[in-house]
Amino acid sequence: SGSSGKFAHGFEEFWENLPNEINSPVGKVITTLIDYIIFPESRNCIADRLIDSILWYGDASRDDNEHSQVVKLVTSLERLVTLSIEPKDKGLTDRFCNRLACLIANFNGDIDLWKKEARELYILRSNLVHGSQTIYKESDLPLDFDPFRFAYNAILSSCIAFDKVGLSQTSNYENKLLKLFDQINKHCYETHPKEYIQAT
Repeated sequence: SGSSGKFAHGFEEFWENLPNEINSPVGKVITTLIDYIIFPESRNCIADRLIDSILWYGDASRDDNEHSQVVKLVTSLERLVTLSIEPKDKGLTDRFCNRLACLIANFNGDIDLWKKEARELYILRSNLVHGSQTIYKESDLPLDFDPFRFAYNAILSSCIAFDKVGLSQTSNYENKLLKLFDQINKHCYETHPKEYIQAT
């Protein structure tokens, strides 16, 4: 199998800092998500997407195969930005990359970097899932960045963005997320036009 948890460093710092962040905007969302886990809503809501994404992220962090980690991380990210109301067409990859890049850049800037990393992650995951690369043979991942850090930034950015829509939203909530993605996309274009054009 691949080397164990090559990209899974930094978790100790995350857990050590979490108590200090519990009263921050992200910390308050995490606290709310814990409440949803303990007392789940009967109908699907926006909070479910964040919870599922965090669970996939956690599963990836416990996996001892780097290739399997990537598949699980991309699944975590897809849960954030892929909507069932949209067609599974050739635009799926671009939507995935653009939405994640915009979500992260909205809080961390550098949209061209985030879009490049999102695309590299998605392509690698596709190669692993669809068979041009194998998951079990020993080989180094062709990535020059930490996919866990990318996913971590995407999840935390989504916590803040989704909370503004309303974590308890159930009725037509995918349409509300679609509107959110459009608003963030527009904001990125207006705030970072040069970087946005390069990343598109």
